[in-house]
Amino acid sequence: MREQFLSRRRLLAAGAALTTTISACAAPSGGTGGPELAGRRAEPVSLTYWKSLSGPRHEAQARLVEAFNAQRGDVRVSMEHVGEYGPAADKLRLALAGGTPPDVMLLGANTEMPYFARLGVLQELDGFARGAGGARGDALDGLYPGFVRDSRFACTGTSSGAGSAAGTGDACPHPDGALHQLPFARSTPLLYANLDLLRSAGLPETLPATWPDFLETAQHLLHHTRRSGAEDSALSTVHSALAYGAGNSWWEFQSALWAFGGAFSDARRVARIGEPASVRAVQFLADLVHRHRVALATKNAPAEFLRGNIAFLTTSTANLTQLVDGASFRVGVAPPPGMSGREAAVPGGGAGLSILRPVARRAREKAWELLTFMTSTESTAFFAQATGYTPVRPAAMESPALSGFLERYPAARVALAQQDRVRTADAVLAAPGVNTLIQDALQAVLFEGAAVPATCDALATALKRAAEQS
Repeated sequence: MREQFLSRRRLLAAGAALTTTISACAAPSGGTGGPELAGRRAEPVSLTYWKSLSGPRHEAQARLVEAFNAQRGDVRVSMEHVGEYGPAADKLRLALAGGTPPDVMLLGANTEMPYFARLGVLQELDGFARGAGGARGDALDGLYPGFVRDSRFACTGTSSGAGSAAGTGDACPHPDGALHQLPFARSTPLLYANLDLLRSAGLPETLPATWPDFLETAQHLLHHTRRSGAEDSALSTVHSALAYGAGNSWWEFQSALWAFGGAFSDARRVARIGEPASVRAVQFLADLVHRHRVALATKNAPAEFLRGNIAFLTTSTANLTQLVDGASFRVGVAPPPGMSGREAAVPGGGAGLSILRPVARRAREKAWELLTFMTSTESTAFFAQATGYTPVRPAAMESPALSGFLERYPAARVALAQQDRVRTADAVLAAPGVNTLIQDALQAVLFEGAAVPATCDALATALKRAAEQS
């Protein structure tokens, strides 16, 4: 993420709205003082919250924790930054080995949460969500269903059973698996476009809905900009030759892979990347770079986009405000292209809040109250306005502060409209190191011109080995 694009003014405005709104909310039951023991007030429960994300995304989390502490006398949360998702996961592994894990942690939804859920070290939250232990019973009501689905980890039938009660192998409490986090800093991929470039090429400003249409648009743009470049020496060589920025991110490629009928794996983590449909998807992406020459292989597509060197890119909804604010041209957005006749789907991105095991019962209850506070309508409206992440509750859109945000960034409505397309990322991503294996394969194909079928076969073998070893 390019944190420098985020507006500190927007964070301060959101913080003012948070203070006004949340200060008016009543604390959860017992939240103002805690129980009396033998005439003395009990010491507040201490919780440790390990977080990722920096810049305004750090400051927004700090404001939420401060607001929670301010309205509670029975619990005190201390927050510690432990690096971005990968390094944070490494630190958690060490803490678990040493018996000193945090109580609550922000974990990546696609790789880190499933990995630790499989180990059985995350508290299953379905009982709390149903109202167990006096907790609110409506905690999942009003959350975007797609984000709830990929906050679950499906049962695997193994003895470590992350989807089983206490890892005993009991039946899953839900067909999609056990709930292991509440969605918090969530996002989805979007297709972004330089509308001024499209207009100059005589192209419609409605972005292509399918990959074949996208290729046709890109080729038209390529022809126009090359012709214009011959007449106008002010156009750079890169600007006059490329329409799309293709990177090696597995997450940004996942929706295209599904669109072609492919996948990295099935739900049981059996590799599918070597199958014909998956190979076709990878070949299509490679052809954009090497055959049709309408795409630039780049690991920094947002920067290339802002410089006007590419007309399209696929990146996170969390980058929307950064790109709109940073661009000297009009920015359009649309869901990532799909394929005719196939249901469109996008992976959820970002992270959610999990409770670590084992945690004493009273601490678990307070940790759950922290989770429901951080993901409440008021909190998610604040966090979305301050950071650009998608609010995890549709009701947040009724917030006056967020209404103003949508007036300034109307394209954000496109991000919200595709929440019903969210699908859980392919299961093999839960195995350690798989995201790196995939990105290395895409690097070979896009940047080095490696043969697609052989690369996909090698990747399938590597994914199979990673799944078996985890």
